[in-house]
Amino acid sequence: MVYELSTRDYAKRIWDFMRPLYNVVSMEFSIETAQILCDASDYNLPVFNNLTSLTFDGELWGDYYVWPAVQLLLCQAPKLQTLAFEMAFTGELGDYDDYPSESCMKKPLNVPECLSSHLTTCYYKGFSGHEVEMELVRQVLKKAKVLKTMKITIESHLDPKMKLWIHKKVRKLKKRSRKKRSCTCQIEFDEAHFY
Repeated sequence: MVYELSTRDYAKRIWDFMRPLYNVVSMEFSIETAQILCDASDYNLPVFNNLTSLTFDGELWGDYYVWPAVQLLLCQAPKLQTLAFEMAFTGELGDYDDYPSESCMKKPLNVPECLSSHLTTCYYKGFSGHEVEMELVRQVLKKAKVLKTMKITIESHLDPKMKLWIHKKVRKLKKRSRKKRSCTCQIEFDEAHFY
């Protein structure tokens, strides 16, 4: 007899595996694993009180809404200071039909405590300007109240016009977030790849 784990059961096993790691100060997650963990978001989740640095890596595609997965893990790290994304955009809308195009959460989460009081630095490496990436940047700028620096490394293969468009678009996101609160965040672009 073949036993197949449901996604929810698999997510619970991952959370159980992570529970003894509650004292870690740094953690790296694939965005795919983070998304799977959403399936057990009503489960008794561990809190990582000492976690100060969290990195998400992996592949993004056009219909893959990842903010809820990121937000869920941020809610479990109340003292997080540094958030990093090392992503690659690999496809257009419809390439991955098995993944959800909207929130996997059963109910909306509150704004994570770390965004209200601790997160000061955010890095995004591999930025190519797609909407799913812009949404991650928008959410961080909108919700991180003490963010001081957001550094974005733009994909080197993009043409100069696209890079300029990204600069303008991200700066507009910052202006919109500033209207809602006092935003002192400095946005830095990796100029080594900006022609």
